[in-house]
Amino acid sequence: MSENCLIEITRQASPLMMEMIDAFKKGYGSSSQETFLLTLELDEYGRDETLYRLLRSGFNPEGKRGAILISSPSTLYTKSVLTEHVHLLNSMGMTFPGIPYVEAIPGLMNMRNVVHQLHISPKEALLRRCRDLGRRLSHYQPKPLEKLLVIHANSKPEQSNTMALFRRVEQYLKGIEVSVEIIREEIQDCRGCSYKACGYFNDTSGCFYGSVFNEAFLEKVTEYDAILWLAPNYNDALSAKIMAIINRFSALYKFSPFYDKSLYALIVSGNSGSDSVARQLIGALCLNKGFSLPAKFYAHKIANDPGEIQKHPDFDLVAREFADRLNRCAKQAGSIHAINL
Repeated sequence: MSENCLIEITRQASPLMMEMIDAFKKGYGSSSQETFLLTLELDEYGRDETLYRLLRSGFNPEGKRGAILISSPSTLYTKSVLTEHVHLLNSMGMTFPGIPYVEAIPGLMNMRNVVHQLHISPKEALLRRCRDLGRRLSHYQPKPLEKLLVIHANSKPEQSNTMALFRRVEQYLKGIEVSVEIIREEIQDCRGCSYKACGYFNDTSGCFYGSVFNEAFLEKVTEYDAILWLAPNYNDALSAKIMAIINRFSALYKFSPFYDKSLYALIVSGNSGSDSVARQLIGALCLNKGFSLPAKFYAHKIANDPGEIQKHPDFDLVAREFADRLNRCAKQAGSIHAINL
């Protein structure tokens, strides 16, 4: 295993966690990049202080690429802890590949699909996932950002502080093809079609509900390197329309996973809470749909009244710094993302 990978083992590591770590090591190849594996063994309260002790000791996540192994004595807490830890490390400069974790819950119930598909035991399925995570992390190289799809689900973009922030960011972008999709219409949430039915509608370049999910829009989602979500804060959460769009992405994800695409966001809140929106994006799109998470993937501001954001003294600075991060991603080398069980 490469010496470039730092593994932080939780103090309360169980025998199963040690097997997961060993499987990760077996899958891990050579890497020229600094990588980091965090292991978490949650207690009955859903806590593990491993990362916080590490950060207090002076650990610097900047420039590293990360993954997490996590276990819990219940079916609760793993996803909330994952989003919290990924958000914290990402905000400090760590990059994550899509689905950058393996979790173990009681009975390994989350391995059922793999067990049924491959006719193997739950434990073997778990360890295969760990080996694959090691392989993906060691080979992970973010795809260059050449084409950026911007999604804004708002019927009045001209009054939107979030759109105003993006327009200022756009002024500083260099060599990136940008397409802005302003979605004014109402979006039906995912109908929950069967796998077979979803595949049928996907083959016809659409979705059961149609609407914005037409062939042209879905082709952009498939062809573009990254999606930048313009995400105003609604009660410390994404808007219902944005969540409906994300849920409808399942029609594509089942047949064309998003491992080679990156996730970005601009978040504007009327008060505090932008981190709550960011964690929701991480959970839905990085942990579930497989979007890669570039370091410091989002920028945020506080604004309420239309046009208020442009009056902030650091408005231009925030926009320019975020654009600089996108421009640096446009110059990166190729990528290996595919997951093979």
